[in-house]
Amino acid sequence: MSVRALGAAFVLLLALALPAGEASAQNVCAGGPHSGSGRLACEDRGAGNIVIAPGRVGISTTVGDHRGIQGVHLATGNIDIDMTGGTIVTSGRDAHGVLGDHTGWSGNVDIDMTGGSITVTGELATGVLGQSVGPGSIDILMSGGSVTTGTGGSSAGVAVSHYGTGAATVRMTGGTISSQSNSLSVTHRGTAGNVIVSMSGGSVTAKGTSASGVNGSKSDGTGSVTVAVSEANSAAPTVVKAEGLQGIGVGASRGGAGSLSVTVSGGLIEASG
Repeated sequence: MSVRALGAAFVLLLALALPAGEASAQNVCAGGPHSGSGRLACEDRGAGNIVIAPGRVGISTTVGDHRGIQGVHLATGNIDIDMTGGTIVTSGRDAHGVLGDHTGWSGNVDIDMTGGSITVTGELATGVLGQSVGPGSIDILMSGGSVTTGTGGSSAGVAVSHYGTGAATVRMTGGTISSQSNSLSVTHRGTAGNVIVSMSGGSVTAKGTSASGVNGSKSDGTGSVTVAVSEANSAAPTVVKAEGLQGIGVGASRGGAGSLSVTVSGGLIEASG
């Protein structure tokens, strides 16, 4: 297990490895507050788990491929990222706000956003992105805070992209998303695994051409696609807006074998493009 710098702007607040005999060794990047022009990144090439829980952050970067918070696993183990407050601002190409990326043999990706703000303005930059190419689940939960993406092409708000096997889930219970591309979405291109997109609170606005407010898709293989929009609290309505040309409020698509379900049981859905 190792932690290594991912560039000159790399900032590692704390790296902790448990003894070799521990069954659940942790590769921990934590601490805070952290401010500056750098980023918080953690990588594991061994059999440990990555945990990034920085508390309140203040991260700003203008370099391409420099993500605000990034956890990358190249072997076996899980990735767990929690954003609870502060700000992340990126403007480079492919410079996601928060990224959990599993390119190894197996492991899960879990990202929670409970507060703070993320603003990304670069081309192909997503606010919060979880992705995997191997076996394992991806789960993103947004319960607070805000995500804003700029005018760059394919600049999604909060997204899951699975190329392997396992469940791909994104849930939103609060907060706001304003994006150029899809606001709240799951794309599964792997051979097996269910897709779940659930929104029960908060507000999303998709501004780009053909962009969806809420969307789930599986292109091939086996597994179901379930997209559900509801309103858990009438005092804080669930709002889905698609403002771009040919925009879609709530969408789903399915290829291969498996069921497809779209349910809207509450909230405001508006397509004005």
